[in-house]
Amino acid sequence: MKIVILVMNFLLATGLLCQQTKISFADNFYWAKIEEDGCFFFTNATEKQPLFILPKSYFIKLIGEEGNYFLATYKDLTGYVKKEEVSPMDGTPTTPYFNETFRTFLPSGTNLFSLPAMSDDYILANIPFLYSDLIFYGSFYGDELVPDKGNCWYYCKYEYNDFGYVYSAFCDQLSTPTVNNERFNIIENISFQEIETDGLSDTAMTFIIVGVSLPCLIVLYLLMKPNMMKESPLQEKVKYKSRRRKDYFEFDQSDLN
Repeated sequence: MKIVILVMNFLLATGLLCQQTKISFADNFYWAKIEEDGCFFFTNATEKQPLFILPKSYFIKLIGEEGNYFLATYKDLTGYVKKEEVSPMDGTPTTPYFNETFRTFLPSGTNLFSLPAMSDDYILANIPFLYSDLIFYGSFYGDELVPDKGNCWYYCKYEYNDFGYVYSAFCDQLSTPTVNNERFNIIENISFQEIETDGLSDTAMTFIIVGVSLPCLIVLYLLMKPNMMKESPLQEKVKYKSRRRKDYFEFDQSDLN
């Protein structure tokens, strides 16, 4: 019974993998200018999870839409912006982003937090003294860690892919964003053309099928091996002998006389 179930699962998995899946995505994009103060960059299409405030007068790339939000990329991040806070345009900016780095200067190191709040639970990393290559993305507001130093935090990238917040009072060498005067014609109504493509290439499909098949065949062999051993010639011989054994005595007729 176990063997039958295993074979059925194997065939089902292989059949599902061989099906041609379709993935839809936008075939076009637009650059949009950040026109409003306090334009938030969100992690999803709600107002519950804003990451930071985008620098005004710079640009963001629109790649889709969802309700009252545009799906967008800013540098190497993907998220959402409110439609009414950006202006889609028909040109490509030379300097779309505010590309600046800054430094932290606490001798004991400056903590990188997942949220702009003072809690050990939110610490992602400790940035070394005078580390000067933090990439600035935007500002946000949270706990005031030092009295009279405000509650502004910077959302940044540390080294490779460590994104988080640092308290602005522990940082310096960040220049004030200059106004980006690049401007193009505003597009009133934009649309995103959806195209479909195969989900997996033939090569990728082959590797997946082989990767699924080999473990199943090995397990199938291990399950069948005990049954094969039971039918070995030695055991057949033993069973044959057992059938030839007698449980009675034979004697001559002369013994009765």
